[in-house]
Amino acid sequence: MFKIINYDQFILEKSTSDISYNFNNKVNIGLIGGAESPKTLQSVLTELNSKKILVITTATKYKKEAEEKYSNIFKGLGYYVDFIHASVSDELDTPENIDKLNIIDTIFFTGGDQSRISKCFLGTRFLNEMISKKITLVGTSAGSMVLSHNMISGGVKEPIMSIGLSILPDVIIDTHYKERERSTRLEVAVKLNGGIGCGISEDSAIVIKDGNMVIFGDVDIKNNI
Repeated sequence: MFKIINYDQFILEKSTSDISYNFNNKVNIGLIGGAESPKTLQSVLTELNSKKILVITTATKYKKEAEEKYSNIFKGLGYYVDFIHASVSDELDTPENIDKLNIIDTIFFTGGDQSRISKCFLGTRFLNEMISKKITLVGTSAGSMVLSHNMISGGVKEPIMSIGLSILPDVIIDTHYKERERSTRLEVAVKLNGGIGCGISEDSAIVIKDGNMVIFGDVDIKNNI
């Protein structure tokens, strides 16, 4: 069941025979295609019932700028916000950072380079605790793409694949989809690896909650199951 919502609040619900993947997942997830507006962020976070957000800036080189940007946005929208600026696993796996998981209900991964996130997070206690606590996960751009298992880490027409955080093991995510003409890249990734491909354009989003998808804006779904 897909619920497609635009900003004029027109709602179209349809069942699809060609896309039969069950999106039932232990964790509620928001995937944003990059260049998101505060309106889109608020729509996603409202759908997920988020209130306290922990921003992870691992993907970007510009951590101070990211903190200033998202601090202003999230506080302006009325959310509690905290930050982790870890670049390597040892910086992530600290008692202080683990304790933050007891305070917040949502983690937000910024954009940048998704490989920086996977290299920092894989094999860490922080990742295990994050998953076991079923904390809501939201990402934008690279922060969305890293939630796949088969993660696109580069390439133009032919994708370069690596291992992501495996939160969505059968879904391959690509972002800035129409703006950077990534349809072929996603098609090839799905053909080679199977599963479902989600191409998310800028200022658009997918929310996966309680087994259903809610789509905001411009999203393309490719199926190879």
